[in-house]
Amino acid sequence: MKTTASIVFALLMATAAVHGRDDIVITATKKSLDEFKGSEQDLWRGTSRSVEKQVLYEVEVKSRSPAVPSDLTVEWLILVEGAGGRVFPGTLGRQSITVATGQSATLQTEPVKLVGREWRGGPRPGTVEDDIAGYGIRVLATDGTLLAEKYEPPSVKSRVDWKLLDASQSDKILKQPPRLRPLRAP
Repeated sequence: MKTTASIVFALLMATAAVHGRDDIVITATKKSLDEFKGSEQDLWRGTSRSVEKQVLYEVEVKSRSPAVPSDLTVEWLILVEGAGGRVFPGTLGRQSITVATGQSATLQTEPVKLVGREWRGGPRPGTVEDDIAGYGIRVLATDGTLLAEKYEPPSVKSRVDWKLLDASQSDKILKQPPRLRPLRAP
């Protein structure tokens, strides 16, 4: 019985050595800044008003190994799913941080504005609004070597385009889709 347990333990350790231990831990927490609801507009069956929210992510980067350099660059891209179903970059950025072994550093992304419309009364009350589709965060060494990355949900990885952070493509950054027009009473 002891030999079986030691064989299993040895296999687990060999698997961990092959896949590598995560030397950098990335944690992202969504924070709401403010919410605004516009004045109500009367419709022929109920009322409508605009809704706006601002959210950001607080990113914590923790170094667990002395092999990790202390000077790091954190890049992020937050994707927004518009009310019509289109996914587009909400905010992106890059920030340099310094992290000592066993310590963590925290930074905040730029705020993302989510807009929508709320209906009350009538046959179909509800809200149609933008939502966060996901995010990508990566940690780089000062020479540009990728040290760690996190995508939430993991399926977002194929949609995150890190080329948007390049200065040569700065004119393409954050081309927003057209917003919802305010409804007017007949």
